[in-house]
Amino acid sequence: MTFKAFYSRFPRRVKPFNAERAYDKAMLVATHEEVMEGLERFIQAEPWHGEIKFCPHAASWLNSGEWLNEYPEERPEFFTYEQRRLHSQKVIAEAKADGTYPRVVK
Repeated sequence: MTFKAFYSRFPRRVKPFNAERAYDKAMLVATHEEVMEGLERFIQAEPWHGEIKFCPHAASWLNSGEWLNEYPEERPEFFTYEQRRLHSQKVIAEAKADGTYPRVVK
């Protein structure tokens, strides 16, 4: 088991040299299996909520010991930016149609 096995599973693969250095440091305090188990929990939990730009880089994830994180069994439903944007447009269109837009708060 190697860095390549870890890196190939990581959702956001950027800055591989930094990631490999961080992996080597992590191997001083953890086993490959522990890191991979933590990575699988991380992937299942998907704390970046479908927007990969919010997923940490592999080096950051390793340097902060995130393989030790525990995640809730059930994930709350989160919406992507695009889903929120479309919902907002729909709400505004409905408010315009029934004459309540723009809403003035006094």
